[in-house]
Amino acid sequence: MDTEFTCGRNAKRAVLSALGQDDPFAHFSRLLESFSAQQLVCPLFGAVLQTDPNIRWHGVTAFGLLLPRLWDDSPERARVLLRRCIWNLNEESGGIGWGMPEAMAEAMSAVPELADEFHKVFLSYIHEKEGPDNYIDHPPLRRGALWGVARFAQSRPDLASRACADLHHHLMTEQDTPCLGLTCLALSQLPECGLPEHLDRLDALQQEPQTIELYWNRTLRAVTVGELARQAVTTQ
Repeated sequence: MDTEFTCGRNAKRAVLSALGQDDPFAHFSRLLESFSAQQLVCPLFGAVLQTDPNIRWHGVTAFGLLLPRLWDDSPERARVLLRRCIWNLNEESGGIGWGMPEAMAEAMSAVPELADEFHKVFLSYIHEKEGPDNYIDHPPLRRGALWGVARFAQSRPDLASRACADLHHHLMTEQDTPCLGLTCLALSQLPECGLPEHLDRLDALQQEPQTIELYWNRTLRAVTVGELARQAVTTQ
């Protein structure tokens, strides 16, 4: 997979510089005039691994800016990018796959054809079942998958709603509190999921004081899990 895209030093420096600016997406959009979409793919994969949360999250959003251009240039290369995300989430890759669910969500939100082709694999990351599956059992990485479902629901609720049963399952069984908050975020984007049998659980969660760092609508802020639970209740 890595041979499909190469990281040029100039492109890497330019991407990291753009994503660190006050208006990162305007700067990144200008990079698309100086570099080909293909040249910016590898630097973006590097950006989502940065320790600076602003650069990391701006890199996630930038995938949504890049993919329409990459799709126009070469639909197959856009598909390769999604397959690379999937490979990085595979245990056989030898890595952990940080940022991959979030990048997939942005990519599919930006290109409807990719959503149609890859949403089933994407939603399988939160589908827990017996036997071999794609479920992400590492809670910190699963947070990214749940955030991704919420983000995907913003653009394609028709497809994301297929995860309703899994979101309800997480609401009742999830042990990781940040994952619970992100489950509530996803449910707040999918009023069609309904919550009548889970209102007691949400009532309890509305009192949860744990704070998580949430990137939403291109803004990074601190929010309590209780706030996200209340949001889920009010949107159902």
